[in-house]
Amino acid sequence: MRISREQGFTLIEVLIVILIISILIGVVVVAPRTHNARDLLKAEAHELIQLTKAANNYAVLSGTAIGLSVTVLEGINQIVYQWWRWDIEEEKWVSLKTMKQWSPHVLPAKMSLSITSEVLKELDQDDTHADEDEDDKVPEMRIIFFNTGVMTPASIVFTLKHDQSVSVFHLETDGVTPLHEITKKD
Repeated sequence: MRISREQGFTLIEVLIVILIISILIGVVVVAPRTHNARDLLKAEAHELIQLTKAANNYAVLSGTAIGLSVTVLEGINQIVYQWWRWDIEEEKWVSLKTMKQWSPHVLPAKMSLSITSEVLKELDQDDTHADEDEDDKVPEMRIIFFNTGVMTPASIVFTLKHDQSVSVFHLETDGVTPLHEITKKD
């Protein structure tokens, strides 16, 4: 009588194949991706869109205004945007940097961000409040999210200088509708 051996893989063979696949997946995931300028701009813009939606919700749920400021980091000349909360009791803007989602965000090198809001221009805000210490200076709010669910109308332009050209990405809100893309240029 002949004993037939069933065809199949041994446990060692299966484990070796799983190990090889895991290594290949790890290399693909960790490998640096080369993004073109347009993709980088789009990613930054969409991140800001999502954060503004969250800020609008946070303002409504917390019952307090949320502000967005834009400043230039001294020394490295990079743009950073930061989130603030209006403290009703102290009547001043307080940074939300202690909350991970709202920590200051530094844009990649050679990328700039400009926010234009006609409403806030009319308020004639100063860049900082005179009665604050040097460490407590609060930049001008570029967009304010109110606890009623509306925000200041604004136009946002992301610009990235690369090689010998410039890529631009435009966002806009009328204050009622969420921030959205309005044009694409390259």
